[in-house]
Amino acid sequence: MTQSNVLVKSFGGSEDGGITPLSLYLCVGMFVMGGLAVDVSNLVATRTQLQISADFAAHAALYTREHTSASEAKSKALELVQFSFPTRSFGETLDDDDIVFGSYDSESQTFTADSGSTEAVYVRTNRMDASGNAVSSFLLQFAGFPEWDVITPSVFETYRPGCLRDGWVAEGVVDSQSNNTFSDGFCIHSNAHVEVNNNNVFYSGVTITMPDLGDLVMPGSGFTQNSGLEEALSEEFINLRILNQLPYILDGLYDTSSEHFRDYVNSTNVVTLSGSSFDTTDFIKGRIHEIDCGSLGGSGGNGNGNGNGNGNGGSGSTTKITIDASSNTLSEVVVVTDCEIKFSNNSVLEDVVVFTTNTDDKSITSSQGLVLGRNDNCDPNGGVQIVTYGGFEVAANLEIYSSQVIARGPIQFAAQGNGVEGGSFISGETIDGTSNTGMSACPTGMEEVFEVDLFRMAG
Repeated sequence: MTQSNVLVKSFGGSEDGGITPLSLYLCVGMFVMGGLAVDVSNLVATRTQLQISADFAAHAALYTREHTSASEAKSKALELVQFSFPTRSFGETLDDDDIVFGSYDSESQTFTADSGSTEAVYVRTNRMDASGNAVSSFLLQFAGFPEWDVITPSVFETYRPGCLRDGWVAEGVVDSQSNNTFSDGFCIHSNAHVEVNNNNVFYSGVTITMPDLGDLVMPGSGFTQNSGLEEALSEEFINLRILNQLPYILDGLYDTSSEHFRDYVNSTNVVTLSGSSFDTTDFIKGRIHEIDCGSLGGSGGNGNGNGNGNGNGGSGSTTKITIDASSNTLSEVVVVTDCEIKFSNNSVLEDVVVFTTNTDDKSITSSQGLVLGRNDNCDPNGGVQIVTYGGFEVAANLEIYSSQVIARGPIQFAAQGNGVEGGSFISGETIDGTSNTGMSACPTGMEEVFEVDLFRMAG
């Protein structure tokens, strides 16, 4: 065997350097996996960004639609999306036709288009080849996938929590006191925490909610002295945006196309009253009455409303008025004022709105016996809505039937034994409730309470 043959045979049998081909295979595999990871990560990141943009646009469009036209709401949504996905960087990811108003059926998960609706909105953001802004691939372009179309839909809908229709709801503490009975459907909620004392009874169907159940305040006896309390508890936060929408509610009292306009008002010609003391004869049924404390007469006036809706007053000024509805029921009127209001003892109101922009913590008060609404077994008619930028206080014997109190300030009241049958109390501060009272909901009534929409993602 020649020396060259020996060298060839030795080289052929040698395993030195055998790892090199394997390394090449591994490197190619790592490049492929790395390229795929980059492509997948880019797709996921783009889809996430588009989804956020779609959700943002849907919420903005539906929120704006509440008080504007569909075209204005779409324009606002498009304007806001430009901040997160500017066209110069991403191309056209959303246009007018990608925003559709309509209704949403949560059971069938079906969206139905309706350009006049304010109930729901469907939004679709996209990066597509047809729009010239598809998502480019890195490695997969060599496998015949140069770019990807990414489409992300979002549906938002309006809703109205039942707690805001029948119960006690406050941003601050809600204190339910003691010896009360709460019936099925009644709700107690605080965005801070709820406090209970002893000997309350919470029947099945009552809900008591707050963001953190660990903040519940109750006596050392715990649940043993509050039957049904433990079963009623759950965690929840409720957006009380109705407190910020009071100016819109006020405007709606004068607008016949608004859901806040009362059907017992038969004329939008305002009756202007002056004085500091009024009884039911000073108000005209079916009319809206305004009382301006900047021009109230200290000696009082009759405000009986002539054909022009004008009342008479004396000289001087005041910041507080008294309304006496104890001898005759005050009914079918709207009263708008900036005054503090005191209702005389045993005043009765039915089919009435009282709205004051006064911000005092006791802007609406009564010593005792105030009756809000008609005691008619939850018939939706006859309800009363009391709205104040300040607080509400009734010292004793409040009765409330299918009626509502909304206060940006504190609410404090003591109710008669079974004096709450359908009562919505909403406070921007605290609610200090009553003792020795039975409280029940109105599952078939309460149609006339003031409500505003909340917004949530539906799909």
